[in-house]
Amino acid sequence: MTHSIHPITQPPKHHFFGYYDMRPWDPSGRYHLVLEVDFADRPPTPDDQATVGMVDLAAGNAFRPLAATRAWNFQQGAMLHWLTTEEGTILFNDRRDGRFVCVAHEVAGGGQRILGPAIGALTDDGRFAATLNFARIAVTRPGYGYEGLADPGRGRNLPDGDGVGLLATGTGEHAMLVTFADLAGMQEADLSYGSQPVWFNHALFNPSGTRVAFLCRWAAGKSWRTQMWAVDIDGHNLLRLLDGPMVSHYDWKDDATLVAWAGVDGVNAVWEFDAMRRGRPRAVFPDVIGADGHICFRHDRRWLATDTYPDADGNRRLAIVECATAHRVELGAYHSPMRPGMHEIRCDFHPSWSDDDRQLAIDGMHEGTRQRYVLTLAT
Repeated sequence: MTHSIHPITQPPKHHFFGYYDMRPWDPSGRYHLVLEVDFADRPPTPDDQATVGMVDLAAGNAFRPLAATRAWNFQQGAMLHWLTTEEGTILFNDRRDGRFVCVAHEVAGGGQRILGPAIGALTDDGRFAATLNFARIAVTRPGYGYEGLADPGRGRNLPDGDGVGLLATGTGEHAMLVTFADLAGMQEADLSYGSQPVWFNHALFNPSGTRVAFLCRWAAGKSWRTQMWAVDIDGHNLLRLLDGPMVSHYDWKDDATLVAWAGVDGVNAVWEFDAMRRGRPRAVFPDVIGADGHICFRHDRRWLATDTYPDADGNRRLAIVECATAHRVELGAYHSPMRPGMHEIRCDFHPSWSDDDRQLAIDGMHEGTRQRYVLTLAT
């Protein structure tokens, strides 16, 4: 398999998209969502604004600004999404009137409306979104929350009325789907949270949008403990899928199956497991994926993309793996070191597949500034 890589954004300003589990291309494949900022050498403050924009891939990669947001970070951006239920409409998180909210923005006319609380995931059909408390995440997981608002549950490890919410994008109806108390009541004695703050992050719907997985984390000594849970969008079948203590990046293989880099029985590996906890997890790709990476399935589920954290020289590797054969294809190594003491501003690749599965997009800094790159794949 051959490939080529080229930037779709240009300096002097910095451009990036965010996390690996969102689709940056619009359904036509012409437009690619990005954020534009003036700096990339420190975390954002409450006053720092990012420009929400899109790149016109059919017009010489021209950047078109659309809106602005004060709810963003370098790891997950502003949770940019194309709202598939409304043609030409995008979603992004913002801070408005003392709340973190999800904004629907019409690309053509510029009209906006607030849908509800800030979102962390969207179903493929655009009908539902999962909401999270980004003020709490800003304290418990710096670099993944938003600055500028205090957590209403600060000082409490299990605040009432907080958790993962479900937002209906068409009506704005919003309700808590899972609360901290729900999980606390299902923990065994040896997995109690103690007195440390608990938080939820990285929610992700299955392909049909009927079930959502999420991570539950809390401090345990000098580290975290992480569990993966999942629940139907009607609130039924709340199950702990992985006990931890380590669960990291993951993706849905299909409606009933997930894969995750996790620790199971003391072994850190990519594990495949059932979304209803039927049967035991099994290790997959042990010979070709030996470290944590942002696992991202192609839409046809025939290949997955993954990356690495930087090696001793500051180089990160990007690769794709054929699921049926575990054949790994290297797509290059690109320089992007961690900055000591400021991991929240690191530039992970966060690979994203195009809808036609012929391209991968990544965030990169190997040419000196943070920019968005597209790899075109050819067999």
